[in-house]
Amino acid sequence: NRLMWDLITVVIVSYDCVQFPFEFVFGRTDHTILSAVDFSTTVFWTLDLPVSFFTGYHSAGLVEVRLKEIARHYAKRWFVLDLIAVLLDWLFLGVEIRD
Repeated sequence: NRLMWDLITVVIVSYDCVQFPFEFVFGRTDHTILSAVDFSTTVFWTLDLPVSFFTGYHSAGLVEVRLKEIARHYAKRWFVLDLIAVLLDWLFLGVEIRD
């Protein structure tokens, strides 16, 4: 399950890395297909927020699996940045839908 989630993450990160600068430079041409893909990636990143609170991490050569420690670690390091990114995704998606 985790391997599949990580593979999907790699695909979506790759898409985001190509799509954002391309759209910034050239603008959007096909609203329907790209809007559907953008919506799907935004849903994925939204689901990734709670998943990250349950995903172990490496610490001193060991994998931390205690949920309280995982949640604390994620909340202190990545949660705020991830939340801002997801909120911006939803904001941009809402603006795009209005246009």
